[in-house]
Amino acid sequence: MPGQLFPLLDAHFNDEELRTLCLMLGLEYESLGGRGKTANARELAEQMRRQGRLPELLALLRQERPHVAWPEPPPDTPPADPLAAYHQWLLDDLAGDNSEYDARFVNLTLLVRDKDNVWQPGAAKEHQFTDLGVLLATIKTRAIVLLGQPGSGKTTLLKQRQLEHTRASQTAVPHQKPASLFVPLNTYQGDPPFEWLARLWQQRQRRFSQLPPFDEMFVHGRLLLLLDGLNEIPHQDEADYAQRVNRWRLFLQENHEFDNTFVFSCRQLDYTQPLYSEQMNVTLVDVNPLNLAQVTEYLNKNLPDRAQEIVAELQKSDQMELVDTPFFLRLLASFVADTGQMPAGRATLLTYFVRRALHREVIERNQRLHYVRAGLLTAADCDHLNRLRATNNPYFLPGGGRLIPELTALAYHMQADRTDARQRHVSLPEADVLAKLPATHAAPIVKAAVQLGILRLNEEDEKRPITFYHHLLQEYFAARRLAQSPDPHKLHVHWRTEEISPTAAELIESLPKGQPLLALPPSGWEETARLAAAMAPDQEAFVSGLTLENLPWAARCAAAPDVAVSDGLKSRLREFLRNRVIDRNADLRARIDAAEALAELGDPRFARRSGPHGDYLTPPLAPISAGSYPIGDDDGYWHEKPAHTVEIAAFEMGVFPVTNAEYALFKRAGGYEDEQWWQTEAAKAWFRGETTAEGPKEDARWVYQYVHGLKDEELRDFVTQRPDMLEQVVFYKRRTPEQLENWLSERFPGGKKRQPDFWDDGRFNHHARPVVGICWFEALAYCAWLSAQTSDVYDLPTEGEWEAAARGKKGRAYAYGPKYDSSLCNTFETHIRRTTPVGVFPGGQTPEGVADLCGNVWEWTTTLWGSDLNSPDFKYPYVADDGRENPHDPQSRRAQRPGRCPTSRRAASRYYFTPASRYNAVGFRVVVRRPPSQ
Repeated sequence: MPGQLFPLLDAHFNDEELRTLCLMLGLEYESLGGRGKTANARELAEQMRRQGRLPELLALLRQERPHVAWPEPPPDTPPADPLAAYHQWLLDDLAGDNSEYDARFVNLTLLVRDKDNVWQPGAAKEHQFTDLGVLLATIKTRAIVLLGQPGSGKTTLLKQRQLEHTRASQTAVPHQKPASLFVPLNTYQGDPPFEWLARLWQQRQRRFSQLPPFDEMFVHGRLLLLLDGLNEIPHQDEADYAQRVNRWRLFLQENHEFDNTFVFSCRQLDYTQPLYSEQMNVTLVDVNPLNLAQVTEYLNKNLPDRAQEIVAELQKSDQMELVDTPFFLRLLASFVADTGQMPAGRATLLTYFVRRALHREVIERNQRLHYVRAGLLTAADCDHLNRLRATNNPYFLPGGGRLIPELTALAYHMQADRTDARQRHVSLPEADVLAKLPATHAAPIVKAAVQLGILRLNEEDEKRPITFYHHLLQEYFAARRLAQSPDPHKLHVHWRTEEISPTAAELIESLPKGQPLLALPPSGWEETARLAAAMAPDQEAFVSGLTLENLPWAARCAAAPDVAVSDGLKSRLREFLRNRVIDRNADLRARIDAAEALAELGDPRFARRSGPHGDYLTPPLAPISAGSYPIGDDDGYWHEKPAHTVEIAAFEMGVFPVTNAEYALFKRAGGYEDEQWWQTEAAKAWFRGETTAEGPKEDARWVYQYVHGLKDEELRDFVTQRPDMLEQVVFYKRRTPEQLENWLSERFPGGKKRQPDFWDDGRFNHHARPVVGICWFEALAYCAWLSAQTSDVYDLPTEGEWEAAARGKKGRAYAYGPKYDSSLCNTFETHIRRTTPVGVFPGGQTPEGVADLCGNVWEWTTTLWGSDLNSPDFKYPYVADDGRENPHDPQSRRAQRPGRCPTSRRAASRYYFTPASRYNAVGFRVVVRRPPSQ
């Protein structure tokens, strides 16, 4: 048919008329790619055949040239599907019997970072997904970056999305079918992205000749581009990396109107060159670590007889982090099933991976003779493989032949030869890899490593690039070398402000409103060092050597369960970390890193003790003297007036908001199962799950009514004052009352709660950060439990106590002084866009040493606001005995004190939520009131 058609096309249409035809058919004339009109006429006919659109073309031609005898299309001929063979190949590859892209690891929790970090009712849960396809269908942006830790399942998620996308594409009409392309970015050499992607597509076309041209697919928005490993782009130096990422940034910006979907992946620590621009929004999505429920579910499916025992052991030994990624959870299940033991750590699991692969190839598949003759293993090595379960060394690999030593050297050199730390998963042409290996053994080593699943060879690329099968394997083999020959300087990072350019302050000043402050660039050897520390012959010396080069990672190595160092070294590391956290000359990002490492090693500011109800952490307290304190602000909002003074008895206030580390011990001690800590009838009802939903729903309904009650001009003014509320305003503005109620029923299902609302959210749940997602009843239950553990009585502060501690007797406007300073607190202008570890703003504390009173989180008080949102039942002046401190009121809102929003960071600011509300910006701190004799 095209053979009959194109001569007529060529004869009866000139070049300009062919262009018009293409326009009417929704095609780009230039995309035909022919040299001259005749070639383009031929390509137009052929392209319409491939798309199954010949009847459409012929109808148009008869309309335009009715006098021409156009051929008839073959009767009842189904349109050809040019993507059929390609899609079938993808299905066979991704969904075969041995595919790892099954349902076991696709139920990961994906957290969409809010553009402006909306910390409001329901916002965070609205942005939580367990399916990448649903996420992509829900959000508006066409480009996202998946961020996760090593082994978190980023690549698996991309492959799983490709599988599901291909299955779904089967039902589309042929000429509209979309297609996907999975691309490892470690082969990108800096070419214009469109040209580079087109060449990769052409490689597919050589195998599947019917594939439509890349530009045709691209301009019609029919492509899902899965771009794996943004941090693995090869580059010469920092400037070269920035330039290459910028090419992708501009590419996204210039081509967003074509409506293709771009999904990048990147190691979380290495996302230091953002793809976001003012013209093109790129959504960041965190791949959350596996939580306890997900780990338990997987083990129940794959190791049902041992699942509960394994989970109990992981919790008892504080090793949940060992299996918080799919890669290591899968390895753990295999390890326990095979050995009957629990591994000491990740280095043990990776060693087991290699041992198991060797045993499979050499022993089970009877390849002993080949491996020995090729010099890859010795006869003694092969004998060891039969006795590996009996070895006392969990890191032993048979190294008498050339295989293991050369793979170790190869990994180390590949990692050491990188020009930038972000390039984690190094890819080298096969010729370069062979050149790095001994000539007589090079080819057998590569072939064996590919068979073992240690190396991966891309035979479709003309350069046949080689990578380690998983970047964790590359880091593991490099770690074996680093363990034997430590080189601490490889982990060196700058942390002093004068050493860093641009500084955090300079970056914050230049960042667009929607962009968060990113972490400091890493050394690129962090995970390698953690593995090496476990395998080092002298673990004390290895960790000690890291101290001056990378203090936080020295501490993380010391805290690892498979690393044994002296108490003296741990004490020194803690002291160094404490000093860095409060060092004003340290970059803010370095202080945050140090604070997190300190919590992982064990923060000495929180004394760990054992009480009648389990272990607990004693919070540091600051004394607040008795006296007359100014309360309220005549220049503030109406509910802050009038300014007045209140007599406050002496008390002690928690130096920090209660942290996740502290609250975890309450949860572990059965706090959510023991009713004795829930001491009022209202608290007991919440504990039983009877009232957990209505309070948050009431809050959301009020916000909805407030937003819909504002006139357009008032709404613009409100968003100008509260830029953090923009997304929330849009959310409520677009919903009808019925849609709101449906959403509320889904978002707040009620029932018994067993942990804070954001306990498994990786943005908020680090040990060093304030616990959030806590309602008023939970905060009081923790206070009751902590009181029963000690000789002190812990409570929430009253509003009067909180403001007295924050403002002092002279009535400071802010906890740290008279003027707002974003460098002294975590607020909207600081661009952190989440909670920070407690105490990382050394200039932001009060003279008494109380930290984080302005910024970071709103904090519950004992004080009633009342039931009327527009006017408090208990107005100022503050009178403690007028009923506002009644602990038994079940529904009235309780006052909260300054958070991080532009309108609520002054020390006199007041806010209010129902006692059952649980938001990701709300935490609490404790006070102790002692009798005068004490």
